[in-house]
Amino acid sequence: MQVSIGERLWQAIPTLLIVSCLTFFLLRALPGDPIDIMLGNAQKDLAPQALDQVKKDLGLDRSAPEQYFLWLASWIQPQSDNAGLGFSYKDGRPVKQVILERLPLTVGLVALSLIGAFTLGILLGLLPPLLTAMRLGLLAESIQGALTFLYASPNFWLAFLYIWYCANTGLATPLPLIGDLADWQMAPLVVPALLLGIRRAAKIALFIGSQMKDEMLKPYYVQAMAKGLSPAQILTRHVLKNCMLPIIQIAGLSLPALIGGSVLIETIFALPGMGRLLIESVFGRNYPVVISLTVLYTSMVIVSNLAADIVNTAADPRLRA
Repeated sequence: MQVSIGERLWQAIPTLLIVSCLTFFLLRALPGDPIDIMLGNAQKDLAPQALDQVKKDLGLDRSAPEQYFLWLASWIQPQSDNAGLGFSYKDGRPVKQVILERLPLTVGLVALSLIGAFTLGILLGLLPPLLTAMRLGLLAESIQGALTFLYASPNFWLAFLYIWYCANTGLATPLPLIGDLADWQMAPLVVPALLLGIRRAAKIALFIGSQMKDEMLKPYYVQAMAKGLSPAQILTRHVLKNCMLPIIQIAGLSLPALIGGSVLIETIFALPGMGRLLIESVFGRNYPVVISLTVLYTSMVIVSNLAADIVNTAADPRLRA
């Protein structure tokens, strides 16, 4: 397993380089210039010499390949000053400082969403088989249909639907209207985290229901029924235990999807996290921040996939053989 982890980490290096290179040059292909967006109409009032100095300070006077390698050097040697390429175009602060301010909120949102999706998925997945065993098939089919609807619904559409409902009904809700980044709390993240993870919860629930139907056809289930155990006891003590390994795999693989989905959720709810920073930086042509965030998101996906493999190996002795 240690060799496998080392190989995966070495494979991540060229992946990150390719992602950063593609992002860098695709950003340069977009219409618009960072100077035009930063200065706006004030650019007309600047002398040509002053405008050239601004471009030189930002490193925009160099060729695109040279800018990329200078940016790459700022990651390898963070303490070096590569013509300001390690700094945000918007306010001149180091990119590392800008990202670290937004990182805790995004991590909290994704973690809360993962925990909620895992918990709700298991609870909702137990209901249809339990109701079927209690001869309440119609109710079980209704829940199954609701879970299918949630799984087919995009997270951003559910977020817009929630905001529309709150706006038209006057429902008191803790919408995340966060001010100072230093004062953010977990409570306002509950609704965005729920909307971010509800689709994953529905997927886990549907998978559990399908797995449990297969398990209920096996001889041990009939034997447990013959011993007088209730359907709830059989499902929780025996059937669910046999379904836990695939559930862990789905939960681990859901983490990259939650990380990617957090970008839209943060933007919709105006959460000052990394996702909103990424959208703002793309529209502002803030190249160093966009590329650094892209590399960071890619790294988080790679690490989450690796963590899922480690958990699966620890949970399944057959993978350690």
